[in-house]
Amino acid sequence: MSSSDVSWPAKLANLLFTAELQRRLDAAGSKVRALAAHPGLVRSEIYAQSGPATRLMVRLAGQSPERGAVADLPGDSFTGPSRLAHMRGAPELINRSTAARDEQLAARLWALSERLTGTRFPLA
Repeated sequence: MSSSDVSWPAKLANLLFTAELQRRLDAAGSKVRALAAHPGLVRSEIYAQSGPATRLMVRLAGQSPERGAVADLPGDSFTGPSRLAHMRGAPELINRSTAARDEQLAARLWALSERLTGTRFPLA
C-alpha cells in the first residue's frame, strides 16, 4: 500500500483515526476514550490574522470557546454544535458519513500512518 492508494481528506482522516484508536484502546482493555469534535464557529485567536470581514463575522456570529467544548461522552463519539448548520449551539452527537465508519479504511489509515512516521503505537 502506498500513500497514494487513498486520498485522505483531513476531516475524514481524523474521524477514521479516532475510530481506529478507540477500537485499539477497547481491545487493550483501556478506559481511555478517543473523541472527535469540531467546535463550530468559535471566537478565538485562530482568526487573528484573518481579514477585517472575517474577524467581524467571527465576532458577530461566533460562539464562546466554552460553548464549543464537549461533554463527557463515550469513546469514538463525534460531536459538533447543534444549530445553524453545526456552527453554533451546544454540542450534540453527529452521525458520521459511510466512509468515516469504514473499519477497514480506518485500519489502513492507521497502518499507513505508522509506516510514514516510522512509529508503532503499542495497542492491539
